[in-house]
Amino acid sequence: MTTSGQLRDAAGRGAAACLRCGVRFAWMNLAVSTALAGLKAAVGLLCGSQALLASSLYSLNDVLSALAVLASLKLARRPADAAHPYGHGKVEFMAIAGVSVVLCLSVLLMLHSIVAIAQGSASPPRLVALLVAVLSAGAMELLARQGFCVARQLDSPALHTCAEHNRSDTISSLGAVVGIAAAYFGLHVVDRAVAVLEILDVMRLAGGLLGRSLNGLMDRALPGADLVRLRSACVQVPGVSAVRSLRSRRSGSEVWVDLVVSVAAGQSVGQAHRVAEQVRAVVGRTLGQSVQAQVAFRGDGPARADAEAVAAHA
Repeated sequence: MTTSGQLRDAAGRGAAACLRCGVRFAWMNLAVSTALAGLKAAVGLLCGSQALLASSLYSLNDVLSALAVLASLKLARRPADAAHPYGHGKVEFMAIAGVSVVLCLSVLLMLHSIVAIAQGSASPPRLVALLVAVLSAGAMELLARQGFCVARQLDSPALHTCAEHNRSDTISSLGAVVGIAAAYFGLHVVDRAVAVLEILDVMRLAGGLLGRSLNGLMDRALPGADLVRLRSACVQVPGVSAVRSLRSRRSGSEVWVDLVVSVAAGQSVGQAHRVAEQVRAVVGRTLGQSVQAQVAFRGDGPARADAEAVAAHA
């Protein structure tokens, strides 16, 4: 018969494998995004493509997202200690410092593109700019698909945001393809117009990253539907007569649940401990094995009202 400890060990091995995959994805994303940001910026400047230059800001935004993911996976998942009893889940939100850089560059480039449109300046198209835009679109789409997969496995908000930014980079690169191709046929204003639209979207993405980071500094409860589902599952455990208290908090990608259950009158402390173990197993099956659960039990009758024990999930 499989015990709850064996289930936790198996889940732990699976989580460790997913974590390694997430770290590899973050490093690969950081390397590819950094290379593409430099390549698109250089080619955009040399070829005079404002759309490709604006697309480089998407890649710069991807770099910030990848740094947030690395902070989340390498630092935020450190185990809790005496100084940080609820873990280090908020460290991933320190990436907000770099968002201001993207916002400032976006404003400057947008002003430059608007001036170029007003002046009607034209730049000769370059085939290399088109090739770079196509290369960027393909690379970012592959990263986005892998990122969404890893984000689901690890339930990481930072990874999901990173994958969303990769997908936006894909779309921006395709927009650059349109702008460069239009310029090749003499419609230079399309390249500038695409650049302005891309810059506005970059500012939206960077602002969203900033907002999520600031919001992440404040703990949030789990969705009400999850708590209702967990409460219903806990009262089905033999020996549990009611759920007295249920609190939850999400800190970054970490989730904590505090439960106080009433056990049937007449049970010994040892029996109540075994009930608490079963309740912790139910928390893992309902919300995921990575959830940190703390279960307290209290006797159902007045004679056992002061008999309380706390069992913390390792």
